[in-house]
Amino acid sequence: MSLVSAASLFTAKNSRSAYEIEQSLRFNGTSGKLTRTNPSSSGITNAYKWSYSFWLKHSDVSSTGTIEQPLLSGGNTSGAGRTYLGWGYINDGRFWLGNYNGTNYTPNIDSGSARRWRDPSAWEHFLMVYDTSESTNTDRLKFFTNGVRWEPASFVNTIGSTQLIYAVNYASKASNIGFDNILTKYFDGYMAEVHFVDGQALDQYDFGEFNNGVWRPINYTGTYGLNGHYLKFDPSATNGIGHDHSGNGNNFTPTGFTTSGTGTDVMSDTPTTN
Repeated sequence: MSLVSAASLFTAKNSRSAYEIEQSLRFNGTSGKLTRTNPSSSGITNAYKWSYSFWLKHSDVSSTGTIEQPLLSGGNTSGAGRTYLGWGYINDGRFWLGNYNGTNYTPNIDSGSARRWRDPSAWEHFLMVYDTSESTNTDRLKFFTNGVRWEPASFVNTIGSTQLIYAVNYASKASNIGFDNILTKYFDGYMAEVHFVDGQALDQYDFGEFNNGVWRPINYTGTYGLNGHYLKFDPSATNGIGHDHSGNGNNFTPTGFTTSGTGTDVMSDTPTTN
């Protein structure tokens, strides 16, 4: 977990110290993925307002060349209405979100040289908050990493009040974790504590807190909305590692993972036991 400057220290609004994450899921970079088809619009609280929180750690931190580390993808597999979100676009370790509307990418976000992800030992918390009702265009999609808002250097194209992110909360379309359904690429790394909250624009302190300068997870106690889900990758759950622990029953189908015995992809390495 990353240290932050004294100026960045805040007190969580709902401090819940000593919260422990029990396991993470290892994505092997070649076959591991979680897939689900979103419901029709009647099963979505608000496609234009949501919060996506997760912890991750990279395994592939190649220093040269182009690598692709997909975190989310969805919508269509070709043409308009598709989204890719991940790392390694153009150059190693860069974050990129591209949401293709048939003419251009809206939004089109590239971290550029200002921010790279290259540390294979560090867990990092990532939060995306989407709310097209915000009056300021650049506030309609917010990113937080380890509790601090991060504004990408490149934020091309505006986000309109009716703009959808196709990989997230898009009715009747695919929503994939750890897999790019366009180029058939896979994430190589670890993921833990995945919360998707449909219909609410939350902030970082709903999911974490600073403790002696270190960002740490807390127990999220809010609601999830109709299409929300909570994945904690517990292999003993009714639906295995894809089980939705929010109570909504929005389970994912896992493919390409080993969940017991030698070589298991369910790991004890987590943001609280790293």
